[in-house]
Amino acid sequence: MRLLILMSLFTVFACESQSGSDPCEEADCDGADIGRDMFFDAAILDQGPSADQGSDPIENLARLEPEIFRFDFIADNDTGAATVRVRNTGASPIRIEQFAPAFGDAYTLYWTTESGDVPINAQEVGVLMGLNMMPSSLSLGPDEGFSMTLVFRAAPTAMRGGQLVFNAGREIRIPIEHSDDRPEFVLDQETVDLGTIPPGERRLALVSIRNIGTAVGTLSAVSFTGDDEFSLRIEGRDPEVDSRALYNPDRDLDPGVGIEKSFEIMVRFLGDEPGLYQGEITILSDAVNGDIRLPVRATVDEINEP
Repeated sequence: MRLLILMSLFTVFACESQSGSDPCEEADCDGADIGRDMFFDAAILDQGPSADQGSDPIENLARLEPEIFRFDFIADNDTGAATVRVRNTGASPIRIEQFAPAFGDAYTLYWTTESGDVPINAQEVGVLMGLNMMPSSLSLGPDEGFSMTLVFRAAPTAMRGGQLVFNAGREIRIPIEHSDDRPEFVLDQETVDLGTIPPGERRLALVSIRNIGTAVGTLSAVSFTGDDEFSLRIEGRDPEVDSRALYNPDRDLDPGVGIEKSFEIMVRFLGDEPGLYQGEITILSDAVNGDIRLPVRATVDEINEP
């Protein structure tokens, strides 16, 4: 490097030593300019890296985990919570400041610098009824962080969505997203009535359940309570004994009950003694309309042919 600098300086001095009446040739002067450029480049290199070279870009310093407040379905008058953690992944301290909440009164923001699961009642209140109570600034050392938990109380008139904005050397926006996609099951009948059946005769009935919601439905249990003369089958399996009957009841090769798809429950009955037999089918799922209960009945009696 020093040899290169000396050669460049020699070229510069050689051009400048020539008289004004006999200027240096254009090629030599070009070489002098190149020499100057190389001289200054070398001088910069000799000074070592600048103060900000090698440091992490600012977007890698304040990292969000995750990058959004995301809420699943919340029924009216219930509450839901979403947490975002801000972590300093750089090698130097950073300052978090200029908090600006932009969301409705149905949200309450809590925050803590403690790690792990901290109960809400042990955290600081950051935003309450639209009032910003966040500190003017927070300093995070390397690998330090803080958590923000946004709590939403659902109501028919509650304003949903918005964002939380703050500065960490750059402006950071955390949007709020609600997912109201839920399955909804409807039955093709309100009661399963097998009618009057002669003693010892088997009778079958099919109940069709359709998903008219906006998300895939998941069955957690299908059971029957009542007289033992009844039994249930889904795709040939007893759902109370074999959980595989609940995995893909609509037979589309994907788990659950797809949107606008349906499955069937077969009700089987065999009774020997005359009388009224009753029971109830219970369908437990994540459907928005909750648990489904379907009455079942059958009557055993001699049927007099006309």
